Amino acid sequence: MFVTNHAKALYRGIEKYGGGSIREMTLRCEAGAISHGTFIAARQELCELGLIAIERIARKPHYELINPALADALIAESDAIYAAGPVAVWNAKQAAKKSKLAREFAKSDNDTDKNGSGSAPKNAS
Repeated sequence: MFVTNHAKALYRGIEKYGGGSIREMTLRCEAGAISHGTFIAARQELCELGLIAIERIARKPHYELINPALADALIAESDAIYAAGPVAVWNAKQAAKKSKLAREFAKSDNDTDKNGSGSAPKNAS
């Protein structure tokens, strides 16, 4: 798995405050003054990797760090990839895209489970 620099900085910002209800602008500043769109993408990346959970309490996002040991391992692995150079980063991003596409392809859209069994749509004839 691969963690981008923006997601890594956002995770460190959430970790610095220990989770909880943190203002978006505070986290954006902690992550290097990133834009709102980059913030949302990084936050979504962290959720997909299973590093944070977001719950809304009184219309405010409440951040929870789920697995700090996994996060440290993923960030260390990503740092090693970044240190290996731009080709390694590109290859890691391509591999992450392929695995994401594979996960989405495995999801069912027509009431079948992963084994292909389940109720098939019936014709109205």
